[in-house]
Amino acid sequence: MDIPRACNAATWFVDRHVAEGRAGRLAIRCGGRDITYGEVRAGANRCGNALRRLGVGMEQRVLLLLADGPEFVYAFWGALKIGAVAVPTNTLLKPRDYEYILNDSRAAVVIAGEDLAPAIETVRPHLRFLRQLVVAGRPGPGQVGLAELVTAESDELDPADTTKDDVAFWLYTSGTTGTPKAAVHLHHDMVVCCEAFGRHVLEIGPDDRCFSVARLFFAYGLGNALYFPFHVGAATVLDPRRPEPAKVFDILTRERPTLFFAVPTAFAAMLQVADAERLYDLRSVRLCLSAGEPLPKPIYERWLERFGLEILDGIGSTEMCHTFIANRRGKVCPGSSGTLVPGYDAMIVDEAGRAVPPGEIGNLLVKGDSACAGYWNQHAADVRGRVGPHWRQVPAGRGRLFLVRRPLRRHDQGGWHVGVAGRGRERPGRASGGGGGGRGGRRRCGRARQATRVRRAGRRPRRVAGAGGGIAGLREAAARRVQIPALDRVRERAAEDGDGKDPTI
Repeated sequence: MDIPRACNAATWFVDRHVAEGRAGRLAIRCGGRDITYGEVRAGANRCGNALRRLGVGMEQRVLLLLADGPEFVYAFWGALKIGAVAVPTNTLLKPRDYEYILNDSRAAVVIAGEDLAPAIETVRPHLRFLRQLVVAGRPGPGQVGLAELVTAESDELDPADTTKDDVAFWLYTSGTTGTPKAAVHLHHDMVVCCEAFGRHVLEIGPDDRCFSVARLFFAYGLGNALYFPFHVGAATVLDPRRPEPAKVFDILTRERPTLFFAVPTAFAAMLQVADAERLYDLRSVRLCLSAGEPLPKPIYERWLERFGLEILDGIGSTEMCHTFIANRRGKVCPGSSGTLVPGYDAMIVDEAGRAVPPGEIGNLLVKGDSACAGYWNQHAADVRGRVGPHWRQVPAGRGRLFLVRRPLRRHDQGGWHVGVAGRGRERPGRASGGGGGGRGGRRRCGRARQATRVRRAGRRPRRVAGAGGGIAGLREAAARRVQIPALDRVRERAAEDGDGKDPTI
């Protein structure tokens, strides 16, 4: 798809449907309510007008601390429409985390749920840039009610004069590997993901209905439950409650989604529900999708046996916006991550940056146009993650990709470098990235006890030593030392997690 230079994501994902005669089409099902595209447009416009009245301008950040529901959708698209930057934020963090994120992002406005506002108030004296705390629900002293704020606003709003390369939203990493970092995404990134993963893997159309266990504040959930369906005029099912297995089964039975997105821990928990295949009706579901953690082959096989549904596993990352390697309908290789999604390039290289032959182990490099523009205000992290603008690419479709240990790190403006993690004594030498090393890694850790092993389909992989730069790299490796025995797949896990390490990619 040729994305024009003048581009505002809210105009594409919302206004376009109204302009093309789909104002009455169902956009959101939430709590028994039907919300149409026309109503989404009006809600987003009122929210955008209210933000402008609060003094929010282009490129200024608006932090969203909201459960899945219409308020999140209106606030997200409303912020983007006025050229502001939405910052969806994990609702499971601690007040000290919100203090860091708010001061780092310099957000002047927070829109928070009533139950989450007290966490902001706890650290409010330390927030240097916050001007307004807007509450979806009953506001407290010094707070502004969202409903009251938008009631007087017009439901018409001209979009800001943004381009496809203007900043649209940020997503913070969790910080489990160090200081949380904001991955900066542009207005065109979501469209790229829709035309890649949405078109070629989901094969999503206007008659689909999406339900995602992963929340909207995750990169995985944001695509699953918002911009994939809104790209084609389909519907999404939103539920603010914790996604416990029985509740998820009830939603699948009652709301009749056609696309069901979850994570391996959710699929495993649902398989523990006795007689679920008899008690619940999943006949509406045509595809199940998994990401965020490796999907063990036994879970895939048990799910297929009990419900007759394939689970398409894939790899993605917050920095790449969504999934770039995935299995395909009718062509699943259980235990593998699948093949490259059209629009992305990848290669597996050795420590010297040379492409490895099939069956060998190395580091995964990925690039695509949905990659984030960089990390906000984190130059050193950017430098560590960059692999340069030029790529020796593995042709798409040439074999499947596998992971046998969790990979570590991270991205380039045009791609991703998945490095290896190690523990042990430190000695000079060139490393393959990962950890805290500089470009490609400047130090090497000997006597590695944990290694990332990446291969293409072929002979059985051998273990390779890991690398991480300096003490920071060692700490990062130790923090992420997770055994994934006999699991053949390649995954870049960016560690944006929450709700029991569930979904981010």
